[in-house]
Amino acid sequence: MGVEITVVDDSDAVGWIASATREGEIYMKNVPDMVAKVISKLNSMKPYTRVCNPAKTVAAPRMDRLNILDHGSPTGFQVGGDRVTMANFATHQPEFQKLALYFAKGGFVHLQHCEIGQNEVLMKKLAKAVNAAVFAGTGDHNPLYRFNFGDYVKVTPDGKVKKDVDRP
Repeated sequence: MGVEITVVDDSDAVGWIASATREGEIYMKNVPDMVAKVISKLNSMKPYTRVCNPAKTVAAPRMDRLNILDHGSPTGFQVGGDRVTMANFATHQPEFQKLALYFAKGGFVHLQHCEIGQNEVLMKKLAKAVNAAVFAGTGDHNPLYRFNFGDYVKVTPDGKVKKDVDRP
């Protein structure tokens, strides 16, 4: 069984409002900080022993879902103080790749940023880096009510794009 992890940039009013409606979220300053905190949280979840088979120890859970909440546009998305775009993705790629080992089978990233779903090429790069599907909306995102006013797009690690999918 995997887990859901939410990371929020709470450095402005929008992030603060988003974090006020959630529990257990992680606060991020930039891409390396986000990745380190997500991995640290997962590694802090100690393995457990199955009650029905005490001899079998199950590893710490993996992520079914990683929610990233910050600002976005058709050209890029914020991760704290870092703006991730096509022009600088290669700089951030090694950090994002560290997350690939921490997704459960079928796990995904939900970019909860305005308009980033319009940038399928950037979403493909992220999906490939983390080896998990990436969902994002094409319109403005409302962090309080947790939905996007546009359509949702899903990109898989192999580069396949599905448009007008349900909100994950």
